[in-house]
Amino acid sequence: MTAEAHLKRLRVAADEYTVAEVIEATKRTFDNLRKEISALERRVKELEARK
Repeated sequence: MTAEAHLKRLRVAADEYTVAEVIEATKRTFDNLRKEISALERRVKELEARK
């Protein structure tokens, strides 16, 4: 899921859920983004190693 999609999801959550639920969704979003960044960094290293 793209960062834009995450933000859109959070905006919807802000309209429908409590502050605590939005905070938890935000934490999950950033955790997911960190995982995606780590995976991309590993992929870049793999590709660089092939050169």
